[in-house]
Amino acid sequence: MVQAMETIFVHFAKQKISPFLVHELMRFTSSLSDLDRGTVHYSLAPKKVRHRPMLSSDLWEARAHVALAVDIMVGGGMLKKQALAVIEKNFGFLADTLAGGASKFGVLVGKWHQELASGISADAGAQSVFDGRQRYIDFLAKKLGTDDPNAIAQNILKHAVLLSARTADATAITKVAARARRRNPPQKTQPDKKK
Repeated sequence: MVQAMETIFVHFAKQKISPFLVHELMRFTSSLSDLDRGTVHYSLAPKKVRHRPMLSSDLWEARAHVALAVDIMVGGGMLKKQALAVIEKNFGFLADTLAGGASKFGVLVGKWHQELASGISADAGAQSVFDGRQRYIDFLAKKLGTDDPNAIAQNILKHAVLLSARTADATAITKVAARARRRNPPQKTQPDKKK
């Protein structure tokens, strides 16, 4: 079944069907692969489970998006070390959901990028996301109306945040939200003065 699904999403990718649809099919395929590893993905479970642990296919899909953002920034002329520093500074809160709260998130992102760029990822879905990056970039450039690598990378990182949030447990999401609030406190607005 997994091989059949992989054939389908590879065919769809060649037909230039929306990368988002292709990624969802890859997620389903990864869910089937998780069954072989003894993990039942929430989308295949017969009932909803509260505070479920993050599953490997979801985890690696989000990591692949972060690594993809690094690749885009480096392709746009930024040094890899700088790209990792930007991600650490602006998206370091993802360590809570993607890296078990690791303190050196940028270093881990560099390792994920190296693994995916070398084509040796243990997760087929994540590797497929990364390998299909040019189609994804072209799709986003058209959607955003710009080919600016930084704008595209930011969009992909925001998508990684959403992916990590939908797969993380409630405790990790609470930590991420608290860190995001500390980093970006609500702005006080002053009432308009009447003339």
